[in-house]
Amino acid sequence: MSLHSLPQPTFAARSKSLLCSVLICTDLLLPNAGCPEEEEPPPDVPNIEVPEVPTPSDHGACCLPDGQCTDASNRAACDTRGGYWHGIGTTCAEVVLCNSSGPFRDLCENAQPCSGEGPFVFNTNEDRSSTEGLIPRSGGCRRIWLDAFACWTADQTGRYAMDTCGEENAVNTLIAVYDGCACTLTLERMLACNDDGDACESGGSRLEFEAVAGMSYMLHAGEHYNEVAGGAVYVRVTYLGPIELPDADEDGVLDADDNCPEAANPNQADSDDDGAGDACDPDADFDGDGFINADDNCPTLANPGQEDADGNGVGDVCEPTADNDEDGVPNVEDNCPNTSNEDQADADDDGVGDACDDSDNDGILSIDDNCPDTANEDQADADSDGIGDACEPDSDNDGTIDDEDGCPEDPEKTAPGACGCGNPDTDANSNGTPDCTEEPPVTLRLTFTLDGEPVVLTVFVWENTCLEGEARCTGMSSSLGVFECAGLTDGLQVCVYAYNEQVSSGSRSFNVSDTDGDGVAEFAIDVAPE
Repeated sequence: MSLHSLPQPTFAARSKSLLCSVLICTDLLLPNAGCPEEEEPPPDVPNIEVPEVPTPSDHGACCLPDGQCTDASNRAACDTRGGYWHGIGTTCAEVVLCNSSGPFRDLCENAQPCSGEGPFVFNTNEDRSSTEGLIPRSGGCRRIWLDAFACWTADQTGRYAMDTCGEENAVNTLIAVYDGCACTLTLERMLACNDDGDACESGGSRLEFEAVAGMSYMLHAGEHYNEVAGGAVYVRVTYLGPIELPDADEDGVLDADDNCPEAANPNQADSDDDGAGDACDPDADFDGDGFINADDNCPTLANPGQEDADGNGVGDVCEPTADNDEDGVPNVEDNCPNTSNEDQADADDDGVGDACDDSDNDGILSIDDNCPDTANEDQADADSDGIGDACEPDSDNDGTIDDEDGCPEDPEKTAPGACGCGNPDTDANSNGTPDCTEEPPVTLRLTFTLDGEPVVLTVFVWENTCLEGEARCTGMSSSLGVFECAGLTDGLQVCVYAYNEQVSSGSRSFNVSDTDGDGVAEFAIDVAPE
């Protein structure tokens, strides 16, 4: 339906807004429309249903510099907006932008930053630079024509698949991925490439590669060099799962962290601290038989005599059939080659059988040691609980083991004391009563009046009886007749005496009483003339 065939509303003031709501107010479709802001129609004017305007068949999706997608009548119209034209018949609904900067680019140096799985869509019809699409001839890959590039960043570490397997792909594709986003497309930097993926339909491509979270990789995609057709290419990057890290010697320590990646040594012992584990260090004597590993014909099993009956360079104790302890397990497979242990039990999975394992090297086998991981030759166990004193838990790290600590979770106390564990036994006023059991202090607030009006007086406050001992508080009442004596105890008996040249309160005795629990005891005194 053309614009001129739209039904005309009966009120002219609303016609422009209705057209804008249909055409989404784009300069490409309605130049200089000057669309007003959305308004609600007057309550007495009916809403007019305007038919949807279909996208013309010769239109296509245009990605604008700000990352928005809009419909454009042709490439020229898109170019005037500085946009990227996706081709005739494409729609914004099918275009997935890498980010707000725009779509895939056909120049490596303008590779579009992106992340996620996609699909990422670009149109090989609009490529302007096929000659740079050379990749090393490896793995069945050849020259990529009508190519485009994206600098993709991994969200998480793992294995990924890059593919153009979707049925929506209309061309025969070639794809490659490189380590980093530099535009030096060399075999050394290429992680993988593919022409026809086994898991894809005809013409689709699929490859797998490993990526590290936060690192960037160049995605390179285009058409097969001798089947150039032109069209939309949909690229997906799918997370497959975590990377399986290698452990060549199967000792439970990954090769990247193993000081002997090809010699099993789960304890990673390194006697000379040179970075090479004893099990593979030519300068070390792993088995302690007096021969360094480099000169030992059996470096993993002690053989001070270096016996080698068949002269094959392998010590007799290391021969495949040798069984020193006659437990039926050959030395080379025995986790205790010199101590019979048919069951090969290894409770801590450290590669050394329980029958000969002394983890803390205190001369007591771990299975008999009350502190298997802490050296304690005396095996002292004061509380006879089966746990040696040397490794008894001390939860609060105060130097007193939990079994002997009255406050095992309080590093400041080993006994509850008057205030209990977790509460200090302080006595801030040094009166012999811990703060935790002492009543909170109360302030006595006195208000003096003469015939109902505030009066300024000299005030004395004693505990218990007036004039006995030193007054607890002394001073002048304020111009409002107020005087405060702090630090008293609720219920304490006090005696108050106040005067000036004209009046005297006389001595007044009463008990401090904080009736509302706010820490202040109020008391009013009306004085009389002398």
